[in-house]
Amino acid sequence: MESSANTTSTVASSGFGVALGALFTNLSSEAPAQPDLFAQRNFTYASNASTYGLMQCFGILNTAQCAQCLSLLTSSGVHNECSTW
Repeated sequence: MESSANTTSTVASSGFGVALGALFTNLSSEAPAQPDLFAQRNFTYASNASTYGLMQCFGILNTAQCAQCLSLLTSSGVHNECSTW
């Protein structure tokens, strides 16, 4: 089985909301491109605090349906709820 996308990055503390949005955007485009429709990433915030994210679609969805679903999720601004942290 091919491995899923798994990427780590570090962001400055002032960019948490931006990094969280980028995390969601990246995951929503990476998951449909994987054979298992799954992607995970994380970034380090404030030196020692890591934030993790994952997205996965059910196997009953095809690649296009998965991409559309995750795109709707991320465009709805779900990550904006946390942008003031």
